[in-house]
Amino acid sequence: MFGRRPETTSIVAVAITPFLYSWAFPLESVHWLGWVAFVPWFVAIRRCGLGEALLVTSATTLAGVYLVAAWLVESVSTYYDRGIGVAAAMFLAVWLLTVAPSVWLFTAVYRRLARCPAWCVPLVGAATWAACELGRVRFFFQDPFGMLGYTQAGALQTMQIADVVGIYGVSFLVCAVQLAVVELLLAIGTTRIRSAGSGALIVGVLVVLAQGYGALRLQHFVVEGEAMAGHRKTVGLVQANLDFGWQWKQEFYGISLERYLRMTRDLVGASQVDLVIWPESSMTFFPEEEAMFRHSIASVLRPAAVPLLAGGPARDRGGERDVYYNAAFVFDSQGKITGRYDKQQLLPFAEYYPLASVRLVRRQFDGVKEFVPGSKLEILNTPIGRVGVAICNEVMFPELVGERVRAGAEVLVTLANDTWLGSVQFARESLDMARFRAVEYRRFLVRSSTSGPSVVIDPTGAIQLATKEFAADAAVGWLYPRSDQSFYARWGDWFAWLCAGVAILACWGVGRVR
Repeated sequence: MFGRRPETTSIVAVAITPFLYSWAFPLESVHWLGWVAFVPWFVAIRRCGLGEALLVTSATTLAGVYLVAAWLVESVSTYYDRGIGVAAAMFLAVWLLTVAPSVWLFTAVYRRLARCPAWCVPLVGAATWAACELGRVRFFFQDPFGMLGYTQAGALQTMQIADVVGIYGVSFLVCAVQLAVVELLLAIGTTRIRSAGSGALIVGVLVVLAQGYGALRLQHFVVEGEAMAGHRKTVGLVQANLDFGWQWKQEFYGISLERYLRMTRDLVGASQVDLVIWPESSMTFFPEEEAMFRHSIASVLRPAAVPLLAGGPARDRGGERDVYYNAAFVFDSQGKITGRYDKQQLLPFAEYYPLASVRLVRRQFDGVKEFVPGSKLEILNTPIGRVGVAICNEVMFPELVGERVRAGAEVLVTLANDTWLGSVQFARESLDMARFRAVEYRRFLVRSSTSGPSVVIDPTGAIQLATKEFAADAAVGWLYPRSDQSFYARWGDWFAWLCAGVAILACWGVGRVR
């Protein structure tokens, strides 16, 4: 399969691995490929020298990142209005700053750990992988896209362990399986075959335990759902699918409101809901400053006696210049603002600019050009329970969502803007991350998107309701508030940090033995 010469193995790895890995993600979402995609790559970096191994890793992951995040290059061309050359350069820079450090570190450490007994290599190697992913999300420019565990979004039975070990634990398990296969392949015809077989058996037991746990948890929530049927709340999701440019051109100030009001009027006229939710940037005006617009909102909400949760900009005047926030507002049925949350984790090069003097990465249209992060976490009181809001990319970071749950959030809501990229792949990958947050913290999670999919996700990660993609659509879903805290909610990324400790100790131990 891999050839007798290391060079052949390297070619196979570079040619096959990126495609296998990308097919495990949207749009194909073939989950089982996530369990085998890295095998050619791992074999290649074990069979060649360190220099070649790093080159193989670079080529393999660069191609893989492009296939998993093809929308990134296109977004530079459309969102920043730049040519393909600038887009390619920015893509390479993103890979160098976010992915490259973690995969290079993994390559070097994994090769070193190969000196361990074959039975433990899959375990310590998978621990190294999980630790490197933790580093990429927490320290290396905070990039959560394309993590190995997300290949299992939708594989509900596998996902359930995330309420104990988080997304990093899922990555560990999927990686351990592949490393066990690699050890078996490399041990054929050698004295290490028995030890490699023992390692594969240990990993197999872990997989069986994980699947058993998943089956029990899924059954538990079936029973809970039946018991909570009388406590259900209903939410109405409205996505207008308006062009992103409307939000930033002065001549379109507030023009999106008419579409959202008309769709909301139709929704509440046909269905009884406890809360209407509009997505991020659905209001293209400053709601706290526009009494006329608030009156228009009240004219739709008042007859149905229903409140609204919606995203829009906020402005604080004073000082040397105005300060802008990307915010979420709660309106009561009379149009009065009763709660506000300001986004805390801003998106670099879109909501703020780390390289403010470089014009290549600045937008060229009118309106609010830069936000500042909110300073305080607000849990919003609504008829569906106490809501923890995560705006757009905030839902991609487990620790940020955990702060909301520990602060008392009974329901999670993420307001998203998928229109600006216009990519189904990006929207679905973002949705996959949100599904894991629902499992990790055992909360219903509502995702309200400008262009879809807008969904209601239950605490098992299953999608209960989904709107059409890139179309104007509205839908009504149900949920119930939950106040208990999962093991992961209480202890966070304990497993990932444990993996980091195991990897460090294993490297130290190998050095001592040598």
